[in-house]
Amino acid sequence: MTDPKPLPELFKCLEELLHYPDTPEGRMNAAKRLTQALREVPDLQASLSDYRQRVVQEIYLREGMTYTDISKELGVGAERVSAIARGQRSPDGRRKAR
Repeated sequence: MTDPKPLPELFKCLEELLHYPDTPEGRMNAAKRLTQALREVPDLQASLSDYRQRVVQEIYLREGMTYTDISKELGVGAERVSAIARGQRSPDGRRKAR
């Protein structure tokens, strides 16, 4: 069995899910908790997208930055920043364009 990839730095707080007693019950409990976490990923993505939308709107409205300026910081195009501010999500279906 190969070792799984390490968690990205931002998600190190989830490492407790990866440590479990070396028993049949411990492994089963870990599998259940990981399954639950994976099932909740779409809800997590939706929540994070909603928060990102709010923050981008605040940067635009309160800080007076243009979408072009914001796009340079985020590493995406200005049109994508505009779409984020309007609540549109990626074309993978997490939220349909309005």
